[in-house]
Amino acid sequence: KNPEDYKIRAGSKYCKEGGVIHQVRDIILHKDYKGGKWDNDVAIIWLSEPLTFSDVISAIGMAEVDEEIPNGGECIVTGWGKMSENATESSPTLRRVLVPKISQEDCAEVYNSHGYPITRTMVRAGYLEGGKDACQGDSGGPLVYNNKLSGIVSWGIGCAEPGFPGVYSNVATLREWIDTNINNLKTKHEKITV
Repeated sequence: KNPEDYKIRAGSKYCKEGGVIHQVRDIILHKDYKGGKWDNDVAIIWLSEPLTFSDVISAIGMAEVDEEIPNGGECIVTGWGKMSENATESSPTLRRVLVPKISQEDCAEVYNSHGYPITRTMVRAGYLEGGKDACQGDSGGPLVYNNKLSGIVSWGIGCAEPGFPGVYSNVATLREWIDTNINNLKTKHEKITV
Protein backbone atom coordinates (compact mmCIF):
# COMPACT_ATOMS: atom_id res chain seq x y z
CA LYS A 1 0.00 0.00 0.00
CA ASN A 2 1.26 3.45 -0.93
CA PRO A 3 0.67 5.77 2.06
CA GLU A 4 0.54 8.81 -0.22
CA ASP A 5 -2.72 7.44 -1.67
CA TYR A 6 -4.49 7.84 1.69
CA LYS A 7 -5.77 10.70 3.82
CA ILE A 8 -7.86 10.70 6.98
CA ARG A 9 -10.59 13.09 8.09
CA ALA A 10 -10.78 13.83 11.83
CA GLY A 11 -13.22 15.87 13.87
CA SER A 12 -16.29 15.58 11.68
CA LYS A 13 -19.42 13.47 11.79
CA TYR A 14 -19.64 13.84 8.01
CA CYS A 15 -17.80 11.46 5.73
CA LYS A 16 -16.97 13.98 3.01
CA GLU A 17 -16.86 17.40 4.70
CA GLY A 18 -15.78 19.26 7.81
CA GLY A 19 -13.06 18.50 10.31
CA VAL A 20 -9.42 18.40 9.28
CA ILE A 21 -7.66 16.30 6.65
CA HIS A 22 -4.30 14.65 7.37
CA GLN A 23 -2.03 12.89 4.91
CA VAL A 24 -0.97 9.33 5.78
CA ARG A 25 2.81 9.02 5.88
CA ASP A 26 3.30 5.32 6.67
CA ILE A 27 1.26 2.11 6.85
CA ILE A 28 2.25 -1.14 8.54
CA LEU A 29 0.12 -4.21 7.76
CA HIS A 30 0.29 -7.28 10.00
CA LYS A 31 2.86 -9.61 8.41
CA ASP A 32 0.53 -12.61 8.82
CA TYR A 33 -2.53 -10.98 7.25
CA LYS A 34 -3.61 -12.67 4.05
CA GLY A 35 -6.48 -10.97 2.24
CA GLY A 36 -9.61 -13.11 2.17
CA LYS A 37 -8.65 -15.04 5.32
CA TRP A 38 -9.20 -12.11 7.75
CA ASP A 39 -6.90 -13.49 10.47
CA ASN A 40 -4.60 -10.75 11.86
CA ASP A 41 -6.68 -8.10 10.04
CA VAL A 42 -4.97 -5.04 11.50
CA ALA A 43 -2.78 -2.19 10.29
CA ILE A 44 -1.21 0.89 11.82
CA ILE A 45 -1.13 4.23 10.05
CA TRP A 46 1.27 7.07 10.76
CA LEU A 47 0.14 10.58 9.89
CA SER A 48 2.41 13.18 8.34
CA GLU A 49 1.35 15.66 11.05
CA PRO A 50 0.03 14.97 14.55
CA LEU A 51 -3.66 15.45 15.29
CA THR A 52 -4.52 18.43 17.46
CA PHE A 53 -6.85 17.21 20.20
CA SER A 54 -10.02 19.20 20.88
CA ASP A 55 -13.58 18.61 22.03
CA VAL A 56 -14.21 16.73 18.74
CA ILE A 57 -10.82 15.01 18.28
CA SER A 58 -9.43 12.79 21.02
CA ALA A 59 -7.58 9.53 21.58
CA ILE A 60 -9.15 6.35 22.90
CA GLY A 61 -7.49 3.79 25.13
CA MET A 62 -6.98 0.29 23.79
CA ALA A 63 -7.90 -3.01 25.40
CA GLU A 64 -4.95 -4.50 27.28
CA VAL A 65 -3.32 -7.78 26.24
CA ASP A 66 -5.90 -10.56 26.71
CA GLU A 67 -8.50 -8.13 28.18
CA GLU A 68 -11.52 -9.86 26.71
CA ILE A 69 -15.03 -8.47 26.36
CA PRO A 70 -17.41 -10.60 28.45
CA ASN A 71 -20.07 -12.53 26.51
CA GLY A 72 -23.09 -10.25 26.20
CA GLY A 73 -20.97 -7.15 26.88
CA GLU A 74 -22.56 -4.15 25.12
CA CYS A 75 -20.29 -2.68 22.45
CA ILE A 76 -20.58 0.42 20.27
CA VAL A 77 -19.73 0.29 16.57
CA THR A 78 -19.49 3.49 14.54
CA GLY A 79 -19.00 4.08 10.84
CA TRP A 80 -20.09 5.64 7.59
CA GLY A 81 -20.87 2.33 5.90
CA LYS A 82 -24.00 1.26 4.09
CA MET A 83 -27.19 1.18 6.12
CA SER A 84 -28.23 -2.12 4.52
CA GLU A 85 -26.57 -4.75 2.37
CA ASN A 86 -28.51 -3.65 -0.73
CA ALA A 87 -27.89 0.08 -0.26
CA THR A 88 -26.09 1.72 -3.16
CA GLU A 89 -24.34 4.41 -1.10
CA SER A 90 -22.70 4.77 2.27
CA SER A 91 -24.14 6.95 5.01
CA PRO A 92 -23.05 10.61 4.70
CA THR A 93 -23.13 10.99 8.50
CA LEU A 94 -21.44 8.94 11.19
CA ARG A 95 -23.78 6.31 12.59
CA ARG A 96 -23.58 4.07 15.63
CA VAL A 97 -25.11 0.83 16.72
CA LEU A 98 -25.04 -1.07 20.01
CA VAL A 99 -24.23 -4.78 19.68
CA PRO A 100 -23.53 -7.48 22.29
CA LYS A 101 -20.39 -9.63 22.21
CA ILE A 102 -21.20 -13.18 21.06
CA SER A 103 -19.35 -16.18 22.50
CA GLN A 104 -16.62 -17.86 20.46
CA GLU A 105 -18.57 -21.12 20.56
CA ASP A 106 -21.87 -19.67 19.29
CA CYS A 107 -20.20 -17.81 16.45
CA ALA A 108 -17.62 -20.45 15.48
CA GLU A 109 -20.30 -23.11 15.09
CA VAL A 110 -22.16 -21.06 12.49
CA TYR A 111 -19.17 -19.67 10.60
CA ASN A 112 -17.08 -22.87 10.67
CA SER A 113 -19.99 -24.83 9.18
CA HIS A 114 -19.83 -22.43 6.20
CA GLY A 115 -16.05 -22.73 5.80
CA TYR A 116 -15.11 -19.50 7.61
CA PRO A 117 -12.83 -20.25 10.56
CA ILE A 118 -13.07 -18.01 13.62
CA THR A 119 -9.64 -17.54 15.25
CA ARG A 120 -8.33 -16.02 18.48
CA THR A 121 -7.48 -12.77 16.62
CA MET A 122 -11.21 -12.25 16.03
CA VAL A 123 -14.02 -11.14 18.33
CA ARG A 124 -17.69 -11.47 17.39
CA ALA A 125 -20.49 -9.02 18.13
CA GLY A 126 -24.06 -8.63 16.97
CA TYR A 127 -27.40 -10.35 17.30
CA LEU A 128 -27.90 -13.98 16.33
CA GLU A 129 -31.38 -13.00 15.16
CA GLY A 130 -29.82 -10.28 12.95
CA GLY A 131 -31.13 -6.76 12.49
CA LYS A 132 -28.15 -4.68 13.69
CA ASP A 133 -24.54 -4.86 12.53
CA ALA A 134 -21.68 -3.10 10.79
CA CYS A 135 -21.89 -3.16 6.98
CA GLN A 136 -19.80 -2.57 3.86
CA GLY A 137 -17.86 0.67 4.26
CA ASP A 138 -17.51 0.33 8.04
CA SER A 139 -14.35 -1.81 7.79
CA GLY A 140 -11.49 -0.45 9.88
CA GLY A 141 -13.91 1.31 12.23
CA PRO A 142 -13.97 0.90 16.01
CA LEU A 143 -15.73 -1.63 18.23
CA VAL A 144 -15.71 0.05 21.64
CA TYR A 145 -16.35 -1.71 24.94
CA ASN A 146 -16.11 0.05 28.29
CA ASN A 147 -14.65 3.17 26.59
CA LYS A 148 -11.74 1.19 25.09
CA LEU A 149 -10.97 0.20 21.52
CA SER A 150 -11.58 -3.54 21.77
CA GLY A 151 -12.17 -4.48 18.14
CA ILE A 152 -11.82 -3.27 14.57
CA VAL A 153 -14.59 -3.88 12.01
CA SER A 154 -13.27 -6.70 9.84
CA TRP A 155 -15.80 -8.94 8.07
CA GLY A 156 -19.09 -10.80 8.11
CA ILE A 157 -21.56 -12.56 5.87
CA GLY A 158 -23.94 -9.92 4.59
CA CYS A 159 -25.06 -7.15 6.93
CA ALA A 160 -27.12 -7.94 10.02
CA GLU A 161 -28.01 -11.36 8.60
CA PRO A 162 -29.69 -13.76 11.06
CA GLY A 163 -27.14 -16.26 12.39
CA PHE A 164 -24.12 -14.27 11.19
CA PRO A 165 -22.96 -11.63 13.70
CA GLY A 166 -20.17 -9.27 12.68
CA VAL A 167 -16.55 -10.31 13.08
CA TYR A 168 -13.97 -7.84 14.39
CA SER A 169 -10.20 -7.92 14.79
CA ASN A 170 -9.52 -8.58 18.48
CA VAL A 171 -7.39 -5.71 19.82
CA ALA A 172 -6.62 -7.60 23.06
CA THR A 173 -4.99 -10.52 21.24
CA LEU A 174 -3.29 -8.24 18.71
CA ARG A 175 -2.11 -5.70 21.31
CA GLU A 176 1.49 -6.93 21.55
CA TRP A 177 1.86 -6.63 17.76
CA ILE A 178 0.24 -3.17 17.86
CA ASP A 179 2.55 -1.94 20.65
CA THR A 180 5.69 -3.36 19.02
CA ASN A 181 4.90 -1.70 15.71
CA ILE A 182 3.93 1.62 17.26
CA ASN A 183 7.34 1.61 18.95
CA ASN A 184 8.97 0.74 15.61
CA LEU A 185 7.23 3.73 14.03
CA LYS A 186 8.29 5.98 16.91
CA THR A 187 11.88 4.96 16.28
CA LYS A 188 11.49 5.40 12.53
CA HIS A 189 9.72 8.76 12.64
CA GLU A 190 10.83 10.09 16.07
CA LYS A 191 7.25 10.87 17.11
CA ILE A 192 3.89 9.21 16.66
CA THR A 193 0.26 10.17 16.50
CA VAL A 194 -2.19 7.51 17.64
